[in-house]
Amino acid sequence: MENVIKARKKAHNGFSQEDWPIHYLEGVFCPLCNSKSFKKMYPKTYKRLVICSSCGLIFTSPRLKKGYLKHLYSKEYFNNKISSHFGYQDYLGDEKKIVKTFSKRILDIERVVKNKGKLLDIGCATGFFMKAAKDKKWDVEGVEISQFAASYASSHFKFAVYQQDFLELNLPENNYDVVTLWDVIEHFYDPVKALIKIKRILVSGGILVISTPDVNSIPAKLTKDKWIGYKLSDEHLTYFSIKTMKKLLEQTGFSIVKKNHVGKHVSLQMLSDRASIYNSSLGKIIGTASRFISKDYFLYINPLDIMCIYAKKE
Repeated sequence: MENVIKARKKAHNGFSQEDWPIHYLEGVFCPLCNSKSFKKMYPKTYKRLVICSSCGLIFTSPRLKKGYLKHLYSKEYFNNKISSHFGYQDYLGDEKKIVKTFSKRILDIERVVKNKGKLLDIGCATGFFMKAAKDKKWDVEGVEISQFAASYASSHFKFAVYQQDFLELNLPENNYDVVTLWDVIEHFYDPVKALIKIKRILVSGGILVISTPDVNSIPAKLTKDKWIGYKLSDEHLTYFSIKTMKKLLEQTGFSIVKKNHVGKHVSLQMLSDRASIYNSSLGKIIGTASRFISKDYFLYINPLDIMCIYAKKE
């Protein structure tokens, strides 16, 4: 498995979806409505990215089998030189701006949830959102599939983190006031089962907060197969629009109470890297400017292509 991953990381133009041996893959029906009818979205670029003919959900099929996919979330996933295609460039090094982004998001949550209580962050990575929430006096726990990230959150911040697949985890019912999924739901093998389980562990009237790429956003429509939201079509298994997200939530017993688009704090260097994907000249200009500005200078950027949905347990 490691040799296959290393070979794929050498690609300069993203990961060719033809690199995986066929026995690593499995064909699936629509994860939302179970329809067997779908067609390829961008057959020349993403050969396994399809759209359901029935409900419109975009998903990957065939996809990596679960036993292989979990190997992607190694230490290298959080620190590599090809973050536009795989994981993060320096997740630990970016702690200040990530925590700054999450500090804004916990304030947004507090505008919806007036009483602070128990919060479960699924896909908590190295615990940076949990830190922002803990600083605001929330009682936090996390779930994380990556052994590296879970160990860091546990040892560095002393947080309670379950290092396990969420669907395989035994958690008490009616126990959490808030559950957060920051850029996580697109990684789930079965988002329907995951949300049904989340409903069980939330208290009555509890809030689920989801952020995920919006395939119906203006940037996605304008850039099409070059949209960065499609960059990880192996680890990202489903791609939602607000319409398909609404269908998923209603199907699993939630009602939307708030929806918007969220951004994040980024360095000029990261902005340069992302801009280069769409326009190399613009990326170079921003990259040149970044050399004369402190590395501690962050910009809050919101291209309006990451949806953020607040949903209430019915």
